[in-house]
Amino acid sequence: MNKEMKLLVVAVVIALLNIISHLLLSKYFTDFPWLEISLASIPFIMMLLCVFAVRYAARALDEKRAKEVELLESFHDKHGEPE
Repeated sequence: MNKEMKLLVVAVVIALLNIISHLLLSKYFTDFPWLEISLASIPFIMMLLCVFAVRYAARALDEKRAKEVELLESFHDKHGEPE
């Protein structure tokens, strides 16, 4: 699975968490006190997922830039510096 697909999966999970938490907060589930406490943690879980996704994307971008620099340096070694 490539990096973009992993980030897409994270975005879908966050959207599903949002939808599920809104459905569970409906009036049908008001008799479950543990549910309210559990649902209170969902925004923190979503924030953590966002932080990890941003860090993952930044690391992937750094790796891509490093590969591009390495490729450019190998090209200049073979063909000389541009004038």
